[in-house]
Amino acid sequence: MTSLTSASTTQATDMQEQVSAISIRNLDVIFGNWSHDSLRMLDAGKTRQEIIETTGDVVGVKNASIEVKQGEICVLMGLSGSGKSSLLRAVNGLNKVSRGELLVRDGERMVNIAECDANTLRHMRSKRVSMVFQKFALMPWLTVLDNVAFGLEMQGIDKATRRQMAMEKLKMVGLDEWHDKYPHELSGDAATGWTCESVRY
Repeated sequence: MTSLTSASTTQATDMQEQVSAISIRNLDVIFGNWSHDSLRMLDAGKTRQEIIETTGDVVGVKNASIEVKQGEICVLMGLSGSGKSSLLRAVNGLNKVSRGELLVRDGERMVNIAECDANTLRHMRSKRVSMVFQKFALMPWLTVLDNVAFGLEMQGIDKATRRQMAMEKLKMVGLDEWHDKYPHELSGDAATGWTCESVRY
């Protein structure tokens, strides 16, 4: 299996450096219907291709352990197919964890995404974990402003307040003059900028 590497840069106080934001321990992600058999084969040292040929399952992540402290910027590096996206999608529960522990900080507690219930996962997705997909998840019928404000709408924030907050974010990245434009009217770089702003909440 191709190796997956993480690199972190710390920008935090001494106190923040001691607190984990994300803690991943011995995590495996198996895609398919025979994950128990595939995990046994993985433990026996079988390769990804051997597991595919025997069970039809695909090993997305193998025995990943990463610790990200509060205030750190963590970059996952690896070749195509090494498991970067599969691991990231596990952090917000889009990929099911087959084995291991995936803890994400929620205030004073750490929530195990691998085992939490639907309500807790919904809370973590709306309040703690955001993700920018490789392809823009933009709604073409909404303006720049309303796309950026969409997450706030899902949190039940009233229209006037969420639009004001969204405009402040657009001003931060110099895109406020495009607030009334639609996705097809923007360049790729501009779309990337305000897609990122839409997940900062």
